[in-house]
Amino acid sequence: MKDRAYAKINLALDVFNIRENGYHDINSIMIPVNFYDELEINIADKDEYECNKSFVKFNESNSIIKKAVKVLSGSSDENLIMVEGHKLLEEALKSGAKVDMLFVEDPSSLRDKTDLESKCYQISRGLMRELSTVKTPNEIIAFLTPPPLPSLNKVLENHGVLVALDRLQDPGNIGTIIRTSEAMGALAVILLEGCCNSNNHK
Repeated sequence: MKDRAYAKINLALDVFNIRENGYHDINSIMIPVNFYDELEINIADKDEYECNKSFVKFNESNSIIKKAVKVLSGSSDENLIMVEGHKLLEEALKSGAKVDMLFVEDPSSLRDKTDLESKCYQISRGLMRELSTVKTPNEIIAFLTPPPLPSLNKVLENHGVLVALDRLQDPGNIGTIIRTSEAMGALAVILLEGCCNSNNHK
């Protein structure tokens, strides 16, 4: 869909009465002008946030921050994983994961990852602590879409060690088992029904 968004000039503007959804009621006297932007709107497969200005500062009321908090709380329907620090971010990118959101306190923390600037947002130290799972936050926190998993049939066709977990709920224990399994050369770790969400940040 394509449409025009016409400009206007406010002759008077009174902002009052904040609503429950965070928006305000206004009284305005305005006149339209014959200037406009042309907008093209397409339906996306999923919700995405991208900004063409690097390091826009956000606070906790921003929808991007709310999205990140929702992922951490486990109440999000989006298939996202969270990693902290450059080392884990680089490992995630090598595995085929795609960056959805990056958070930094200082723009220089992005280092040489300039291709990720459009996904990077500058936030306060307090918000970095809120998003972080450690006492002293890393300089970069990332939320990524994990690579697609192979089918179970394809995994079972391979000859090698497979580790199956049944109704294991502690994410810390699952993380330890996954890391140990990889170090021992296991081909895959299979989480059966009743296990903790595999995208849990621990």
